[in-house]
Amino acid sequence: MLRYINLLRQKTPVSTTNNTRTTLSPLDLPEILELIFSYLDDYTTRRSAALVCRQWYFLNQGRLAREVTWSQDWRSSRKERALHKLPGAGRLYICHLGNRSDSMQDAIFALHRLESKYQKQLGQGASTSAVSDNSNNSNNSNNSNNSNNSNKRISTSMTALTLYNSTPLKELVLYTTFGRPFIESFPIPSSLTRLTIKVGYSHYVEWDFGMILSKCPLLEYFCADTFNTSGIHFRLSPFDSTTTPRLPLRSLVLHNVALSQPELEILMRLTPDLKELKLMAMMWDEGNEYNWTLLFTFLMDNNITLDRVHFSSLDRKMSAKETEQLLADIYPHLSSERSLWALDVTPQLLQTITSQPNTLTTLEVIWKAPERFAPKSCCLTSLAQAPGLIHQYLCESPYLAHLTTLKMIVRMDDMDLFGRSGYLHLDRGNDAIFPDNSSTPLDHPRFWRCRGLRTLHIEVHAPGPFRLQHPVHSRIVFGYVARVCPLLEGLQICFPKDCESETFGGRYRTYPCLQLKGGLCLLARLRYLQRLRMFDKMDSVMYCLVKKAAFEQTNS
Repeated sequence: MLRYINLLRQKTPVSTTNNTRTTLSPLDLPEILELIFSYLDDYTTRRSAALVCRQWYFLNQGRLAREVTWSQDWRSSRKERALHKLPGAGRLYICHLGNRSDSMQDAIFALHRLESKYQKQLGQGASTSAVSDNSNNSNNSNNSNNSNNSNKRISTSMTALTLYNSTPLKELVLYTTFGRPFIESFPIPSSLTRLTIKVGYSHYVEWDFGMILSKCPLLEYFCADTFNTSGIHFRLSPFDSTTTPRLPLRSLVLHNVALSQPELEILMRLTPDLKELKLMAMMWDEGNEYNWTLLFTFLMDNNITLDRVHFSSLDRKMSAKETEQLLADIYPHLSSERSLWALDVTPQLLQTITSQPNTLTTLEVIWKAPERFAPKSCCLTSLAQAPGLIHQYLCESPYLAHLTTLKMIVRMDDMDLFGRSGYLHLDRGNDAIFPDNSSTPLDHPRFWRCRGLRTLHIEVHAPGPFRLQHPVHSRIVFGYVARVCPLLEGLQICFPKDCESETFGGRYRTYPCLQLKGGLCLLARLRYLQRLRMFDKMDSVMYCLVKKAAFEQTNS
């Protein structure tokens, strides 16, 4: 036996490693992987790509933004735990319900510490880049082999810094009940690239938009929204053209705010990379109303090409000339997203935007009540045709079949496929409010043709003969969504506190039912649902569900 083994050893070649050669796969190159990962959505990145291996995990660290939420009404222990998670987080949500900033001193101190740490990292990065430049200059005098080796060492050290150091805070979503005294003293981090500010009761707050842009030199996305119709008044402090030749701002979303048109044009000259401009329900004063014709002309004269736009004034409708110029000069250059003002929705407008060669994937219909302190629902006579027209086009038009995102106003009557609105109970045999109108199902159920919807945000109203007050009405809404949109990943449903009845006149209080008899369990048909949010018009959350990815659950 030993003799046989020795013979086998003698026949085996001594050195085989010199003849084999390992070939690199394209998936071993970080540059190619970065390009591939840039096309993935967050869900695929979390559930698939980041779990493959350690290299893929570290390459996706910049895309997997860790979220931290801080709320003023939490217990002190919960607040403290949230602030301990703040270093290294990519996104921060802050909810401030008071009128003074002294109620959140701990959060303010934590943001100050985070800012000082970020400034220290910037200083270290500047010194490291200076050292690397000096080493590169000295290596140029050496031979090519030595320079290649030194460059490899430098790139390795720089890669290690980017992979393992904690990333700075990139996004802040701030909700405050009252605006002015809180925002002026709030320490906005300078590392932000995305900033969203939502104010409950603004009471004619005036903010310096130039100060916000000066605090955040890397800001690419800014959104300001107010729930109360008094709105926010922005002013733009003068910029020094020598120190601020251009701003990196790419998205500007203003909802129910006031910003003068001359200051807006000055800002747009400083933001050549602007691709998204949404001026929604803009406030206007006497003599300070937006002239959309001049603004459209300004965009064309300065060669500003936008991908996503919205233009509307509070309680105002565009003139025929302005609508024609919008369709002729602005819409042809847009991407596959359309955002409409509910007052401007007409059959001609819908036919124009849906018949363009670009495939429409996102449709948004926006409305803001014109009243100052008593927000009114959208069940007004002037808005009677907008929800019906959108619903009709969703059911009939082949150009809307490719929608993946839909945000609009819906009527409960349009979602009643089987004529159940008139019944108080789920059993058809029980008493009905209007048996003559509800005893027979609809002749032609109207299903939306956009069965591939991934995101749906709807605001449900019931101005017809049946009030949204009984469990069967909630069941109608949930059942329609579960049947028509089986691929939903994000669902947001808003129920207004009050609705205006066209049949009985006056307002009535809505009572959506989130119990079992209200049909909430019907949403269990949505196999891919990850985010579910239901709230009333005053933004008090009734039900909120976030289905975390397996990656987050295993690393929490």
